[in-house]
Amino acid sequence: MNHMMSTSLHYNDQSLETNCSNNARIKPRYQELESKDISQAEKDGVKVRIIAGEAFGVRSPVYTRTPTMYMDFTMQPGSQLHQPIPKGWNAFVYIIKGEGVF
Repeated sequence: MNHMMSTSLHYNDQSLETNCSNNARIKPRYQELESKDISQAEKDGVKVRIIAGEAFGVRSPVYTRTPTMYMDFTMQPGSQLHQPIPKGWNAFVYIIKGEGVF
């Protein structure tokens, strides 16, 4: 039984089409999100730009078929952040400057 998935991305028309082994098709959907439209929140020295998902009770307007969280945090020295990650999800953090304890 072949469970392979093939994905093709077309840059010209900004569409994404996914074909699964069971011949299911997902209609392409494009969402444009300008910088000025990115949801933002701030709490206790932590600022967040919420590209997808939810933080500090604020939700992004972006719809993702597969549940996704994509955020850009800026933290002041000494601040702390607790961002819940749903059970069974994977996560990564990319620190540009400073250090973190996880």
